[in-house]
Amino acid sequence: SLKKDSPQLRTVQLAFNVADMDMTYHAQWPPVTVQEGVILIDNSDVSVWAERAVLYDSVIDDLSVEIWVEEQSAIMLALQGEVSGPAKDGLHVLNNSPLSGVVGSAFTNWQTEGQLHTRLDILLNLSDGSVPPVVEVVTQWREVDLMVMPGNLAVDDVSGEFEYSTARGFVSRDLQGFLWGQSIAAQFRQ
Repeated sequence: SLKKDSPQLRTVQLAFNVADMDMTYHAQWPPVTVQEGVILIDNSDVSVWAERAVLYDSVIDDLSVEIWVEEQSAIMLALQGEVSGPAKDGLHVLNNSPLSGVVGSAFTNWQTEGQLHTRLDILLNLSDGSVPPVVEVVTQWREVDLMVMPGNLAVDDVSGEFEYSTARGFVSRDLQGFLWGQSIAAQFRQ
C-alpha cells in the first residue's frame, strides 16, 4: 500500500547471495566474515545462513543468524554455529564479549596453544541492553596447552569438554591433562 498511514499493508522481501561479507551482529560480540552465504529479508525478519564463516583464526560451520521483532517490539537475535580453531580464539571471545561480565578478569592473562571445537547458541535482545544474553556454549578441548596466570601454572595436553550456560554456569566433563609431568583429571561446576 502507498497510503501514508498503512504500514501494516506494506511488505518488503529480498534475498541476497553473499561472499566474503563482514557481519557485525552486535557491538559487544566479535564480527564474523561470511565466506559464502544467503541473506533473506522478510519485512522485519532477517535470516543469514552460511555453510562456512570465519571468526578470528577459527572456522564456523553451519552458521545461522536470525533477527526478528517480538510482539512487545523487542528486536531479537539468535545465533548458532560450530566453531573450530585455535583455543586462543575461545579465550579471546571469553575475555572480549559480554561473557567477560560474567567471568570478570579470571581468564584475562591465561594463554593457550592447541585446538578447540565449540558449539554455540546465543539469544540476544538487541532493543534492551539491560536484558542479559542467553548463552549455551560447549567447548571440546583437544591436547590444549594452558598457562594459568596469575600463578604461572602450566597444564599440558588438556582434553575434554568445558561448557558455559547462562542457566547453569560453568561445567566440565572428562577434563584431563598433565601438571608437572603427572596425569590429572579435573571437574568444574558453578
